[in-house]
Order: sequence, then structure tokens, then C-alpha cells
Amino acid sequence: MEHQDTIHIWDGAVGVRIREVINRKSNERFHNFEFVRCYKTEDSDEMRYSNTFTERNAEALGRVIRKTLTFIAESYVDESERYKNIIGKIDVVKVPADQALA
Repeated sequence: MEHQDTIHIWDGAVGVRIREVINRKSNERFHNFEFVRCYKTEDSDEMRYSNTFTERNAEALGRVIRKTLTFIAESYVDESERYKNIIGKIDVVKVPADQALA
């Protein structure tokens, strides 16, 4: 399996790391994600990280989960689907001023 880009989404002290993975054998693309909480202890200014959460983190964790699922869903949108609601295309060309209609 091959890892592609890594995306981080944060909401305060709660975050997620999202990685797109491509299975080399099947060429299947999928995402794995890991939630994390950062904090400082009273005895150190050093940031620490944990994958456990408390009720104080519940709202932020919910927001990060929603953002994660939205990011993943949008990453699977096919280009033709992304533009399916476009009803027309305007091609803009540069016309010299002396040839423009008045």
C-alpha cells in the first residue's frame, strides 16, 4: 500500500490526520484517519498528544468527525459530477479595441 498526501484538520485541541492510501495490487483508493488531542501538562510547556478524549472534547470531536467525513466524500467526487450542474460555458476571447463592437 502506498500513502499519498497527509491532511490535518484541527478544531482547537482536537484534530485528525487523514491519509489517502492506494492499494498497489487492486489500485483501490481509500482513506485512513486518526484522531488526536493535544494538551500541555502543568509541569511542562511541551505539547503532548493522546488518542483518548474526555467529555470536554466531545463537541470539537464531533465537528472534526463531520469535517473529516465531508473531506473524504468530496475527494471521491468525479470531475464530471463536480461540474454536472453547469448549463453552459462561455469562452472569453480578447478582441483588439479597434475591432470591438460599439
